[in-house]
Amino acid sequence: MLRKFTLTPIKAKSKGEISRLRKEGFIPVSLQHKGAVTTHYQLAVQPLSEFILRHGDAGMVDLIIEPETATQKAIIQSVQRDPVSGKLIQATFQQIRKDDRLTTHVPISFTGEPADVVLSGAMVQHALTTLEIECAQDSLPSHITVALDHMVLGHAIRVSDLPVNPHFKIVTPGNMVIVSLTVNRAALPVPAVAV
Repeated sequence: MLRKFTLTPIKAKSKGEISRLRKEGFIPVSLQHKGAVTTHYQLAVQPLSEFILRHGDAGMVDLIIEPETATQKAIIQSVQRDPVSGKLIQATFQQIRKDDRLTTHVPISFTGEPADVVLSGAMVQHALTTLEIECAQDSLPSHITVALDHMVLGHAIRVSDLPVNPHFKIVTPGNMVIVSLTVNRAALPVPAVAV
């Protein structure tokens, strides 16, 4: 079941009205689709912020567009945040139609723990937290799982090491490192100094 958000016609037109809108707990949002006119609405910021925090900006959502109460599938195309507070101040949704192919970022879910982390204090370094994929709208995964338990010291997992999935194509270049296992210098014993 997709998360639902209700979009209402935007009431704010000026910069001051948009600031007031944000103080009331709403943000301006845009809804776009290739070849269609972009439409503008307002949306309660709290549920959207919680959704992004939990799922990243890759999840598909149902938008209920008022006053017609029409439902439209979409993904978050972009978000803008206040540079000082980090609060969400604007969002753009990409409308998804049944025959559309998506190109979006999906979060990586890391599972397992390499034995070298426990035995020798090695350190797992995450170089990527999302992967860019292309898929049909009904095949969008919520995440891509990367198992770490088989890693050994000095080993790296690259995008090209991931198995091919018949439901989506990974667009991120294959030579990109996702995660590596390195020596944790802080865990190494300090050599004794001769006096």
